[in-house]
Amino acid sequence: MTTLMVLIAQYGAVDVLPFHTVAKDLFGITPASFLKHLKADEINSFGEDPTRLKAFGVPLLWIAWQIDSRRGLARDAMNKSTEVTLNNARPLKSQNS
Repeated sequence: MTTLMVLIAQYGAVDVLPFHTVAKDLFGITPASFLKHLKADEINSFGEDPTRLKAFGVPLLWIAWQIDSRRGLARDAMNKSTEVTLNNARPLKSQNS
């Protein structure tokens, strides 16, 4: 199931979600804080004007991009963590020795 399909299942077949819903449900912050983070480019706006997102709502496709990009960052971090652990690994000693 794609991210977009999950969003449609959760919120219905709409093109956009209200700005305050996205801020609270998906980012866990106030709408004012969400707008501030978007304007400061601390949250990737993917070329969208933050003021426009606030005024007209946030497209489901934009939300799917956000989720997929964060999922990709998490996957990369996990892979790097695994590489470091494996590169620095030492054989386990038997507890019976």
